[in-house]
Amino acid sequence: MKKHGHYCKVCGEYKANEKFSGKGHAAHVCKSCASLPPEKQAEQMTINRLLNLPWRLSKEQISWLKNRMKDKRREVRALAKEQYEMRFPPKRLEDIEDDFIEKQKRSAPCRPFLFWKGGLPYGNHTHHAAAYRQGSD
Repeated sequence: MKKHGHYCKVCGEYKANEKFSGKGHAAHVCKSCASLPPEKQAEQMTINRLLNLPWRLSKEQISWLKNRMKDKRREVRALAKEQYEMRFPPKRLEDIEDDFIEKQKRSAPCRPFLFWKGGLPYGNHTHHAAAYRQGSD
């Protein structure tokens, strides 16, 4: 179902047409948000964007999010860190050690290679076969 009214990109709400001034329609800023100081508007827009980020982020969105983690505004910085850690949880040392041990187990051969007479160790690559057949006789 289609939303009625217009979207305010500062407060993130859909509001009736009457809540927007003539210039507010094009700028997507309602009258109540237009009366806020520009710094507060910018902060509200950034917080709104952080709250509406998709789960899977593009490279540009990841870069933008990392920059917001260094923002001078405390609320923006805290929310950006929270959003980043939800999507990219920090690895704990125990997890890293467990991953390393699992990789070592998987990379170790589970049984020795057996070569029998006439068998090719490299599959059907016949150009290797002559050297192995000479050694196996």
